Amino acid sequence: MIAVPRGEGIHISIFGETNVGKSSLANAITNGVFSIGIVGYDDTTEDIIEKTDLAIIMIDKTEFCANDVKMMKILQEKNKKVICVVNEKDGVLDIPILQLTYNIPFIKTNISQNFESVKEAIARNIPDIPKTKNETKAIVQQFVNPSDIVILIDSLDEGTLQQQIIRDILNKNAIAIVVGETELRNTLKMLEGKVKMVITDAQLFEKIAKIVPREILLTSFSILFANYKGDLKYLIEGAKFIEKLEPGMRILACENEDIGKNSLPKLLQGEVGKLQFEWYNSSTFPSENELKGVDLIVHCGADLVNELQMQKHIEKAIKLNIPVVNYGVLFAFFAGSLTRVLEPFGAFGDLL
Repeated sequence: MIAVPRGEGIHISIFGETNVGKSSLANAITNGVFSIGIVGYDDTTEDIIEKTDLAIIMIDKTEFCANDVKMMKILQEKNKKVICVVNEKDGVLDIPILQLTYNIPFIKTNISQNFESVKEAIARNIPDIPKTKNETKAIVQQFVNPSDIVILIDSLDEGTLQQQIIRDILNKNAIAIVVGETELRNTLKMLEGKVKMVITDAQLFEKIAKIVPREILLTSFSILFANYKGDLKYLIEGAKFIEKLEPGMRILACENEDIGKNSLPKLLQGEVGKLQFEWYNSSTFPSENELKGVDLIVHCGADLVNELQMQKHIEKAIKLNIPVVNYGVLFAFFAGSLTRVLEPFGAFGDLL
C-alpha cells in the first residue's frame, strides 16, 4: 500500500498525556490511507490543531483530567471532529455517562489487545473534508498533453514531491523521465524536439536554465506545489519585496535543513547585509501575535503542510501585511529565472 504523502489526505491527531498508549494506537491504526500525528499536550500548537481532520483524545484513567477537557473544548471550538479512546483493563468506566456528559464518542479498548473497535469508530467518524481546489486541480496535468515527455531532475530533497508529480503525469497518460543533473544534457539531446517540460530543484535553477532550451517549459517542484496548495500570486508579490529588504529587517523562515539555516542567510545577507533570522518548522507556524514585527516570511515548498494549512498561513500574513515568498520562488528570483519558471502559469508572469 502506498503511504499518504505528508501534506496530503486525511490527517488524524492523537492527543493525550504521556504514557497513555498514543504510540501503540498510532501503530495499530496506521494503514496508508491517512496520515497520523502523535501530540503531547505540551507540544500542541495552533498549526497542529488547524491541520487535524479527526482528533483522538486518549486516556487511561477513570475520568478526564483537566488537560483532556481543555483540549476537547479547544478542538470543538475549532469545529474538529473528536473521539475519545479509553485504554483500560478493568472496565470501571461508565461509557454511556461519559458520552452524555461530554457529547463525544468514547471507545473502550486495551493496548494489550487489538484495536478493532477503535478502527471501526474511526471509520464511522471520519469527517467530510471541505472541498478544496485540490479535488479538481492537478499539480502538473494542466501543462501537458497525453504522450508529452516531462523530465524530472532527481532530487533527494524533493523525493515526496517528485513521487506525487510522477503520479500526476502518468494520470494524464504523459511520460515521466527521471534523470540526474549530470545526465540532463545528454537526455535532452537524445530526445531533441520531444520534451515538453523540465522540473528541477529550485536551487539548481541557474545551472539548469542554461542547459534547457528556451522552447521547453521549466519550473520547480516547490513552485508547482505552491500553485497547487497555496497562493502563487501572493508569493510572487512577496518576491518583489526582496528588492526592498534593508539591513536589520526580520526574516521568518521555514526550517528546511541546510537550506533554511545556511543557504538562505548567505544568499539574502550577501545582497542586503545583516538581517535578523528566526525559524519555524512545518508544525509550529507562529500565531498572529508572534508574527508582529516580521518583515518577510520564507515559507516551505508546501510539501510538509496541507492546503488548508498553507491557506491559513498566507491569510495570517495578509492580515498583518507581511510579504510571503517560498523557497522555489526566492531561488528563481535570485537566479534571474523567475519570469521563465512562471511561464507555465500564464498571466502570473505579468506580475513581475
